[in-house]
Amino acid sequence: MSSRISNGAVAGIIFLAVLILASPFLFFNVPFGELSKDGQYHLELTEQEVSFPVMHDALGYGGRPVPFSLYYYFFHQVPREERQKAMLGASLVSALLTVFLLFAMLQHHHEDSLLNGLMVSLYVVSPLFLYTWLIPSPEGLALACSILAFFLLERSKFLSVPLFFLIPFISIKSAIACALGLWLFYFYVKKTTITLPALFLGSSILLVMIMVYSPLGMPEMATLSEPFALQHLITDFGATMGFPLFMVLLCGIGLFLTRKKKYAYLPAYMATLIMAYLAIILPTMRIYAQLFVAGFAGFAFAHFIRRPWKIPLVSILFLVIISLNLVQQAGAYGQYFPLEKERDAMVFLQSLPPGIVFSHPDYGFLITSIGQHEVFMDNAPLYAPQVQERQNTTSFLFYSRNLEDTRQTLDQNKISFIFISKDMKEGKVWAKPDQGLLFLLRNNQAFAKVYDSNGMEIWQVKDANRK
Repeated sequence: MSSRISNGAVAGIIFLAVLILASPFLFFNVPFGELSKDGQYHLELTEQEVSFPVMHDALGYGGRPVPFSLYYYFFHQVPREERQKAMLGASLVSALLTVFLLFAMLQHHHEDSLLNGLMVSLYVVSPLFLYTWLIPSPEGLALACSILAFFLLERSKFLSVPLFFLIPFISIKSAIACALGLWLFYFYVKKTTITLPALFLGSSILLVMIMVYSPLGMPEMATLSEPFALQHLITDFGATMGFPLFMVLLCGIGLFLTRKKKYAYLPAYMATLIMAYLAIILPTMRIYAQLFVAGFAGFAFAHFIRRPWKIPLVSILFLVIISLNLVQQAGAYGQYFPLEKERDAMVFLQSLPPGIVFSHPDYGFLITSIGQHEVFMDNAPLYAPQVQERQNTTSFLFYSRNLEDTRQTLDQNKISFIFISKDMKEGKVWAKPDQGLLFLLRNNQAFAKVYDSNGMEIWQVKDANRK
């Protein structure tokens, strides 16, 4: 009986994962095979020269070094005309493999199909699941390799150890999350701390840090006040790479419900706190933090389902509220992909002379990958020059109404073009039509509108200091 429940749960979760992964193409008019906005950036990196230990991103603002990754090296070998499909195909296969292995590992250690199914299902329906797997990137491949390595750990160390060793060469962030996972695994399952896989993973992390990151040094980090803002962490407040508020609340309830066994859960609490901190300062770490969030949220969800409510209607109402909140998150799935009107604007940008483009950082990857122009700032600040200074400059340019100071700042930073979207004018940046830069753009002696279609605008800075 339990075997049939388990098989049915696996089939249901896999079907749910396929439906979620297909949702942008089925419900949001995204052409099949289209790469997301951030995925376009990783595609661009595979088209540049892949060198060890450091690559170079010429179009990223200021030009910046990029740590070597086996991901870029591998897909660089794929013919250019097939590369985009290969990257997306590999990511989708990795997603389904990861979902299956997660459930299989949970079921192996605790045969509770309801609890395990809820944990994995909550991970699947989160926007970060779609972000991870529909944005082909080193982090996604490294996560899949990590899950596979854990799955093989109890079955074949001969196969798992090489995987653990390779993970830091794909993504050092994944390796850090993997190290936390190994610590929890051996604490709860093996009751030990020093093992061969842990030694190999630790030594490879150290090797990558010495060979790849030591030439780069410590990156300049911006202040933490901005990343802490809810609009950057919670999808309900506009985050494109964040956690659903309702799932965060469920996670909090799950943590509270484990308080009676707090000493048994202490390592899990510590690992969750570490992941929460890393997820705040390094957005891509949210890919791994979501596993912790889904785990505790699933624990809370299972508790409410099994609780003997005095009024049956309360149980049904609770399940309906949760389901509606999860379905609501589907609205976030389409925002990861470039809209047709955004793509049209970027195609037009290709025809303009070379120059630095100023816009909201969320459009940075579109401007560099499709627009083929250098961008003033994007969403990958690590190892970019003058990060804090550029953040301050971005804020100043958005909200200043002083034409002389704004022109001077544009000239100093060699900014030639300004890209403005409808969303930027409707709350993403400005709340009023005459606020800040929008007011200054009315001056036709300083700015010229060269593109205006479907709410997308491109402005040229007249006599900009371009070299």
